[in-house]
Amino acid sequence: MIKIEKTGQFTLYALLLVTVIPLVFAIVMYFGAWLVPSDRTNHGQLLLPPDNIKSLNLEDTQGSPWPTVGQSLNWLMIYYESQPCQDTCVEQMRLMRQVHIALGKESGRIQRVLVLPDVSENMPLEQQYPHLQLLQSYNPEQFAMGKGLYIVDPNGNIMMYYPANDMGQAVRKDLKKLLRNSTIG
Repeated sequence: MIKIEKTGQFTLYALLLVTVIPLVFAIVMYFGAWLVPSDRTNHGQLLLPPDNIKSLNLEDTQGSPWPTVGQSLNWLMIYYESQPCQDTCVEQMRLMRQVHIALGKESGRIQRVLVLPDVSENMPLEQQYPHLQLLQSYNPEQFAMGKGLYIVDPNGNIMMYYPANDMGQAVRKDLKKLLRNSTIG
């Protein structure tokens, strides 16, 4: 039988306590949700579970299904408007373009999309915003949150929503964080 001296026993117990106490404390905090910060860093509403963009049955201006099968997607900022695009919608397009520009070198990873019930009435928008993709949706109930901005990841998951009056800095901050931490798209 191995005999441990008193000082050796103290060292052994001290070493065990130093490693076990923080582990037990961390487990209690995790499962008890104790001392968890109440605020979150995202400004938009996280959509759980995320829908897939293919479920929206979107069409481009020629009536072809969008996105086409096998098309690789960038990150998408999709603004959904349930009526023809009027003054407030045009202002939202301007804000969306400003957010896109403010992303700097990451702006190439984002595509801006406007979804309307009928794009034929809004063709002047294509001239005013040449990099804006105009799409149409005949099923407004597919946009569960209604009018506003939806963020779609490159895998086609509709993951975040911003109400129409909550665009700007909040969207820019969330997109900067998403693009910095994302390895896709």
